Amino acid sequence: MKNAKYISVAAVAAVFLFSMCDYVTAPRDVVIGGGGNFDTTKRVALIEEWTGHTCIACPAAARDIHTLDSIYGESFIAISIHDDYFAEPCPPHPLPNCATGVPGAFAEDFRCPTGASYSATWPSGPSSPPQGLVNRLHPSDQVITRGAWPGLVDSVVNELAATSIHLEPTYNSATRALTFNVWGVWMQAYTGDLNVAVMLTESGMVGWQTDGTSCDSQFVFEHVLRECVNTPGSITGSPVFSGTSTIGTRWSYTLPTAYTLPVAFDASHCHLVAILYNTTTQEVIQAWEEDL
Repeated sequence: MKNAKYISVAAVAAVFLFSMCDYVTAPRDVVIGGGGNFDTTKRVALIEEWTGHTCIACPAAARDIHTLDSIYGESFIAISIHDDYFAEPCPPHPLPNCATGVPGAFAEDFRCPTGASYSATWPSGPSSPPQGLVNRLHPSDQVITRGAWPGLVDSVVNELAATSIHLEPTYNSATRALTFNVWGVWMQAYTGDLNVAVMLTESGMVGWQTDGTSCDSQFVFEHVLRECVNTPGSITGSPVFSGTSTIGTRWSYTLPTAYTLPVAFDASHCHLVAILYNTTTQEVIQAWEEDL
């Protein structure tokens, strides 16, 4: 879990002013984060971004995400989706010129069936990375370019949440069995049908990445989507609520069957991300991240 932070939102504008030149906001102070039992009163911002190791603009987007993470702490979560053309290993993908003649360059493959499910739902997502979703909010198909991320993230984290959210994983390192509970308490009246999808991500993998002019063989990949734990191979997740909420009541979901963490995944670098979303609009109304 990330550390709680007291944030002057003016600092966000200062950070992105020179790099993006399109983000200004009035100064104000907000309190976000807390701890394992903290009832989140503000929404958590979730970026689900398409990326790939042959995407030349994706290293800059990774730096943007790192900056947002450092500013917003536990009120910001990222999932990096490696799928489609720019995520293909080489071969069959053409090897970037900067790695010509280097055996094993760009052989990494971080694609997964759940990533393909994301791309099937938002086909424009992987077509021109880096771009992605911020709480799946935006006109048209909800996919937006990286220049629009900071303003929308700041807007989301300063909205009152309809519900708190808690994620409680249990992991057995001997058997690699993973289970979890996710639950929350309604803080506003809300009408709709909601599912919770719990994504497994992994950070710290080292591999090849190009920025178009050079190749980095020691690039560190973060927030890499590995699987949807409760509906493997699909972003659908499981139903948790339908109708109109009553303030103060609780909703909950428990994984019915343990998920076995693949041996290729490093449990010490893995995280679970619970996504509570409206099945009609796809809007993410709340999210949370925990280490295994």
